[in-house]
Amino acid sequence: MTMKKILVLLKGYPRLSETFIAQELLGLERAGFELELVAMRRPTDKKRHPVHDEIKRRCAICRNICIRSRSASSRR
Repeated sequence: MTMKKILVLLKGYPRLSETFIAQELLGLERAGFELELVAMRRPTDKKRHPVHDEIKRRCAICRNICIRSRSASSRR
C-alpha cells in the first residue's frame, strides 16, 4: 500500500493561537498520511501548545517564496 502525501503550506508554524490547524495535522498523521510541512516564515510565538509536540513531522522554513494571484499577474 502506498502512503498518501500531503504538502501543507503555512504562513507561520507553529503558532499558539492555531490549535485547530495543529489538531487537523495530527489527525492526518494518525490516519496514515505523510505530511510535508512548509512555513513561509519562522514562528514568532514564545510558547507552543502541547499538540504541536505530538506531530511527528517537523516544519521546514521556506525563504524567498513569491506567490502571486492570477489577478495580480494578469495586470502586467
